[in-house]
Amino acid sequence: MTNYVFDTSALIGLERGNKAVVEQCGELVKDENSFYTTTLNAAEFYYGYAAKNKEAKKTAAEFIEQFKLLTLTLDSARNYAELAYLHDQAGEKIQDFDLLTAVIAMDNNAIIITLDKGFDRIMGAKTLLLQQHIPKA
Repeated sequence: MTNYVFDTSALIGLERGNKAVVEQCGELVKDENSFYTTTLNAAEFYYGYAAKNKEAKKTAAEFIEQFKLLTLTLDSARNYAELAYLHDQAGEKIQDFDLLTAVIAMDNNAIIITLDKGFDRIMGAKTLLLQQHIPKA
């Protein structure tokens, strides 16, 4: 069994029914894996619904409720600080939410499911980079 954490780009792709994202995630569901997102990714996801009507917000909430939620702990906070410092020293600024998502995933021995290639730059993070489009044969 493997733990997976959906970042915001993967949540959006899945929720919008992106065929490539749905197919790739469907392969993971066949095994007995666990699927999570973080409270940070839920916040970013909900931001996209801030200007929407009540029904759309309800639909968004129902979608997010399908995932188990992980959140920042003191260990995650310390790991974030160390990792942010290392990346800054290397001249690689990583977006805060991405780095926070990564340390939460690492602390939970999880692989980050994403469409964002930037996660590959995060030291120690395990990622599953989804394709946004299905390649034509």
